[in-house]
Amino acid sequence: MSKMPISLSESFARAESVRSIIPNNKPKEPSATEASGLPSFGEMFINKLEEVNTQNLEADHLVQQAIAGEDVSPHTTLIALQKADISFRLLMSVKERIVQAYQEVLRMPIG
Repeated sequence: MSKMPISLSESFARAESVRSIIPNNKPKEPSATEASGLPSFGEMFINKLEEVNTQNLEADHLVQQAIAGEDVSPHTTLIALQKADISFRLLMSVKERIVQAYQEVLRMPIG
């Protein structure tokens, strides 16, 4: 049985659907993000992660076309590679900052 890969947004949606079947006796109040209509930080991070992944896949596709001898501009290929690289580095920087913030919260004394 082979497993089909799923996107991050699909896995996030599945996690949310599991949360909806957990019994909750309290009436749910709309959160600040739901009330304002703005996406949550997690949703924004997942969207950007998918955008970076798309840029990497497009750059990889251009490289594969160039290797195969298709008519692809080297400038377009290199620009796509650089965009993907910069986006990935920025995403990793944000991830590192999130991890640092989490570790700092863990070090805070309770009391």
